[in-house]
Amino acid sequence: MPISESELIENELKLRLIRIDNSSIVSRRSLIRLLALSLGIINPGESRQSIIPIIDAIIYIQFNMKRYPVVDDIKAYINERWNININIKTLYYHLLKLKELGFIESEKGQYFIKPPLNGDPYNIKDCIRYYLDRNINEIKMQIDNLLDNIKNA
Repeated sequence: MPISESELIENELKLRLIRIDNSSIVSRRSLIRLLALSLGIINPGESRQSIIPIIDAIIYIQFNMKRYPVVDDIKAYINERWNININIKTLYYHLLKLKELGFIESEKGQYFIKPPLNGDPYNIKDCIRYYLDRNINEIKMQIDNLLDNIKNA
């Protein structure tokens, strides 16, 4: 029995070019939501809201406080800054989804956006660019291989 195409997909990278103007930048929350939308973490009009404060917490703690957060840090940040007492199962669910997307990694109970190998782990631009580059480069290499195979078929 042949394998379905969906079973061949190892990872999916969805990027969106967002028109950003002064009306869309009203708060840190809206900026985090636009980032999540741009990176394909959420979809337009998505009702799932719990993931946004989790992303905000990871970004704030990693890049402003300059350390990798643990679950208690993320939960405390969301409670304090978002005034939400997030359910621990919901928190773990979204952390797992962010890991599956490759957006974050975890090590020894700490969650973080992976920095470049020789880069600053607390530079947000370097970490996000590294996330994009490593995914895009892998996809580009695979497409090159497919094109070579098409050419030689």
